[in-house]
Amino acid sequence: MSRRASSLVAIVARRILVFAALASAIQVGVVFVDYWFNDEELGRILIEQQTAAIRDDVRTVLAHGGRLPGDILEERYDLDDPDGGAGYYVRVRHAGGAVLYSNCGDVCETRFLPDTVDAPNFWMRTLRPGRPLTLAGGRLFADGAGPPLVVEFASIGDPQSLVVSVLLHEMIDHMVVPMGLMLFLVIGATLVSIRHALRSVAVAAAAADRIDPNAPTSRLPVDGMPKEIARLAEAVNRAFERIAALVRSQKIFAASVAHEIRTPLAVMRLELERIDDPRVREAEHNLDLLAHTMEQLTALARLDAIDVAAFVERDLADLARRAVEEIAPLVYARGKHLEFTAEIEPRVRVLPGLVETLVRNLVENAVKHTRAGTTIRVAIEAPAVLVVRDDGGGFAPGAEAIRVELGQVRTSGALGLGLKIVERIASLHGADLAIRSERGEGVEIRVAFPPSGEDGAPA
Repeated sequence: MSRRASSLVAIVARRILVFAALASAIQVGVVFVDYWFNDEELGRILIEQQTAAIRDDVRTVLAHGGRLPGDILEERYDLDDPDGGAGYYVRVRHAGGAVLYSNCGDVCETRFLPDTVDAPNFWMRTLRPGRPLTLAGGRLFADGAGPPLVVEFASIGDPQSLVVSVLLHEMIDHMVVPMGLMLFLVIGATLVSIRHALRSVAVAAAAADRIDPNAPTSRLPVDGMPKEIARLAEAVNRAFERIAALVRSQKIFAASVAHEIRTPLAVMRLELERIDDPRVREAEHNLDLLAHTMEQLTALARLDAIDVAAFVERDLADLARRAVEEIAPLVYARGKHLEFTAEIEPRVRVLPGLVETLVRNLVENAVKHTRAGTTIRVAIEAPAVLVVRDDGGGFAPGAEAIRVELGQVRTSGALGLGLKIVERIASLHGADLAIRSERGEGVEIRVAFPPSGEDGAPA
């Protein structure tokens, strides 16, 4: 079983995702390297993040009447050690100098600004160069949400690897979010654009499904197609033109050959009638069979040249009745019986002559392949079904199977062309052909025409 091909939209979307992921990985690597080897920038961001977090925690504790440092600060920096042994030092004071909280005591004086100095909006200094980061800094928060606060923070060796959280925050804030948004917009715009561009291709595919082999003017529309796909559609149209020319030549050849052979056969028939010999009578019989075969070949060739615009609305029962009346003398001459019934008179769009030919072929086949005394019944059933059935012996056992629409038919070789003509006429009318036969129970052939106005009826 062949695997179903992916749609162009899915292919493009997957490739955009792959290349976007690759570009993101490269960009992340570049940004990581840039930050990782820039201690000053990393330190600045670390001080900014930590002092902002401490300010928020302090104001939350004070707003609820709690005592500093509060559970959040203690857990974040492990402030239980009064000497700051955890590696992080925190001091929070009013801008005027009054200390609200400190976990470093006198040690703070060697790392932070003196209490009497007016703190700048931001300051930072490196206590020891290299990694892990060892630095101190602070910020003045005077944003109107409360009295101005000076928040100071020092990291000695960064034991909790806070610098990693700085890098992750920068990646998410400056890489993942904007690139994710951009990727979403790019993929969305690309998919919408492709779907819009392929709309005309879907129209062309629908037009290709509706192409009628008997309509030589059938073409794929190219209006509105992208240039590259329009070139393909134009190439397909040129291929249709070449195929149509070839089919037309084959039809003309088949019809001409069948027509040209009829005249010599007629001359031979006249010459044989002048000879009085039993063996000549056998030759005449074989010649009649050959002439009948040529007539069927001619009819089959002409079916390929049918113009679907010539279909008209007619009464199916009336057409079948006329065909039965025309062939009745032949049936009675062969010692068979013929009946016609119509429980309904449906209107169908047909070529009247072809429907009559279909009925005659079905009745002729029944006449040829049934014993004397067989009754052949032609009926019109609802909604618009032509039925030809006989009570003969059915198809001969051991005969080859012939593939037809909706079934397998076991038949003798002589049924071939007549059935093929019936099948072709049914196909031209959008009718369903079904054949059923059981040994000793005769044959039933049903041709279900689309009632006039239904989808599938020739237009």
